Amino acid sequence: MSSFKDKVIFLTGGASGFGEAIGKELAARGGSVVAADIDAKRLDRVVSEITDSGGRARARALDVTDADAVRAAIDAVVEEHGRIDYLFNNAGVFLRREARDTSLELWHRIVNINLMGVVYGIDAAYRHMVGQGHGHIVNMASVAGLAGFPTAAAYSTTKHAVVGLSATLRAEAAALGVRVSVVCPGPIATGIGSRALAANNDQDIDPLGRSGRDLLKKVTLTILDGVERNKGIIIFPMKARRQWLLYRLCPSLFTRITQKRIAAYRRKHRDRS
Repeated sequence: MSSFKDKVIFLTGGASGFGEAIGKELAARGGSVVAADIDAKRLDRVVSEITDSGGRARARALDVTDADAVRAAIDAVVEEHGRIDYLFNNAGVFLRREARDTSLELWHRIVNINLMGVVYGIDAAYRHMVGQGHGHIVNMASVAGLAGFPTAAAYSTTKHAVVGLSATLRAEAAALGVRVSVVCPGPIATGIGSRALAANNDQDIDPLGRSGRDLLKKVTLTILDGVERNKGIIIFPMKARRQWLLYRLCPSLFTRITQKRIAAYRRKHRDRS
């Protein structure tokens, strides 16, 4: 029997990408999913697909940068169900830009979404989990939070912070009955419909093709398998594992390799200018 059957699950970033796939799989496994996202229209479509397939899901329009709104949403779940079993802090954005080209406005935006959004979710849910004596917090980070991602300074900074927060909280929470996992995927060529943070607007990435959907399904199973096994760090694919290992065992070689990638990125960026 699935560990998620009849469990109360709160999921941010549920309207697309990993969040959409995770929400659908959790519902398929018998979980009761409250999916939250700032894109209410797209979220309603996803939740309708879940319920039409016989799953249990609810949509909650939510801006994860609003601490009061996050707390109200999670408190409402606990009030209705009497508990919260899982929190998936999945909402996030990606920004490909060197530090020298990143404005303070962009720094604030990506930190508020990728880091503070996670902090607000934990702040709201953790106290309930401690009080009930159980729960599992799952934070979405990236291999860029383990080994760095030059040309994506702000993004990598937030993901390092999420990894550090998750490791610290996992140690603190263990004796209180609460589990904590952090998910660190490497680049996945699915073309997933997530959002990339651009200089002036949020832009959708191309929709998934069949191969992309199949790969995203496989990735989702990897994530949920790691959660069920209570893994502290869920890192994939193997290329990401090798990257992390290289960074830990031979940081000087890792730096030389990344410097070559930076040079290639700058040539490409210059050519497009």
